[in-house]
Amino acid sequence: MQYRVEQLGQFIKAMQGQKLECYLALMIAYNLSRGEVSGLEWTDIDFNKDRIMVCLITDNGIRKEELKRVFPLLPHIKTLLLELKLRQEEDAQTNGYNREFMNFIFIQSDGTKHNKRVLGRNQTYITELAGLPETDFNGLFAGMDSFLRQIAPGDFYSFWTRADILGRKISIYDSFDEINDHNSRKTLEKINKFIESGEHIKSTFSEM
Repeated sequence: MQYRVEQLGQFIKAMQGQKLECYLALMIAYNLSRGEVSGLEWTDIDFNKDRIMVCLITDNGIRKEELKRVFPLLPHIKTLLLELKLRQEEDAQTNGYNREFMNFIFIQSDGTKHNKRVLGRNQTYITELAGLPETDFNGLFAGMDSFLRQIAPGDFYSFWTRADILGRKISIYDSFDEINDHNSRKTLEKINKFIESGEHIKSTFSEM
């Protein structure tokens, strides 16, 4: 089932405070696959310049740094990541685990690499918690796509989703800096508010 914007907002509210909130927030906000999120490393995050680099991850787990996009780091995502980094460092000291995977953003409390299947179970739990119809990750992405179509200028939508408004896959921009203007900054504020609270300001980019 494909979620409407309002249903995605309910899901976002229900995921607040959950263990994998940061993982899910990244997936939904930036339209990322589980492989792309699982492959994120701390070096991909520039907390000083508020940027996040997302590399294409192939089906067999190979990281393609030449195929990357550079997104602005949303304030709420930044807060979640900093909280997660602190917890990881505390877990490493408390549990004394092997730091082999410490370069990855998403690892388990015992220091092993994150299991993507856990995310699926967590998503199902949050869906039930919110009292929503069962869906998969594509259903969540559909809700976010509808949200972006309502608020985002064409160039912004193309960059954020790698598609034009008709859904055709394109690759015009690699960095948000190429489209950074007043309307785009206003759109970022709305995305951040939606990912943080699940609240949707019902307006279009033409009203900015």
